[in-house]
Amino acid sequence: MDLRRRLQGGLAFLRPNPVKLALFLFLAFVCVAGAVESYAFVDGEDLGIPPPPLYEELRGTGFWVPWVLLSAPVWVLGAAVCSPLGDLCGALSPLLPSLGPVRFPLASVLYSYALAAWAVHSASEFSPPRGFWSIAGLASALAAALVSGLPAVPAYPEILPMAASGWASATVVFATYCVAGYGLWEALLRGRRG
Repeated sequence: MDLRRRLQGGLAFLRPNPVKLALFLFLAFVCVAGAVESYAFVDGEDLGIPPPPLYEELRGTGFWVPWVLLSAPVWVLGAAVCSPLGDLCGALSPLLPSLGPVRFPLASVLYSYALAAWAVHSASEFSPPRGFWSIAGLASALAAALVSGLPAVPAYPEILPMAASGWASATVVFATYCVAGYGLWEALLRGRRG
């Protein structure tokens, strides 16, 4: 089998379908909403920097933490690649589309498609062991509850809308990682077996 065929076969999971596109659109929304919410850390209002589009609508909706969780692999890889290249990556940053004072999270959005495509492919290609879906769903919901602020709601009921949307988004992110991780494990095992 020649290299070209192997590459085409190996990247076949990237072919779009409605489920992959639906998951991708949700993850891409989390990326953009999280980037817009990051304006809160800039102190832009104090510095006279206008907020990005949709900031007032998204303010306090809880997408920043799920975006950080979703984008962490992109940032780690980016740091590993950009560290030796120094100023090259910094010079490329202004080329990214602008959302006012923040940049459009292009790398995170592209990664979201690859992750969504692999997770949906993994769910249909590999047969997980009995109970996997229940355990993955429960673990995802519990981990999301911890990072979204849900435990603080009884003491601070005003954060309920932010904590609930953060919990729902983080649950989808964690569940996507569970399914994609299982698929990677299975693909590696199949590769070892031949």
